[in-house]
Amino acid sequence: EMSKNGIDPKNERVLADLAEIISTNTELTRKMLLPLYRVRTSANQNYFSQFTQPEETLDGGDGGDEIIVESSSLVKILLRVDVLQSTLLTALVQKLPELAAASEEEEDDGINNDVPRLIFSNIR
Repeated sequence: EMSKNGIDPKNERVLADLAEIISTNTELTRKMLLPLYRVRTSANQNYFSQFTQPEETLDGGDGGDEIIVESSSLVKILLRVDVLQSTLLTALVQKLPELAAASEEEEDDGINNDVPRLIFSNIR
């Protein structure tokens, strides 16, 4: 229940929204499971990107050096929050049978096939 000042002290809205996203939106769940990559340029600018195979250097055009560092995924970061952990784990584990059934129906859908692996990788 929300308090009078609009604060969600028990994170109930966050938990409900996370569980709904995981149960209904496989593509968004997949993006939340993928690692983020921090890219630091020679001008000391940082930005985050999300792609499956980072290149050693990105084409900067001016020969500037860019360093790419893998970071945790959003789900892995959220799993570190004690209040969110059990609900998030439950939602992820409940998604596995649905993904298994979908992969049996569809021959070669790379999105559904790598989500179970990503779930286990984030739980580890």
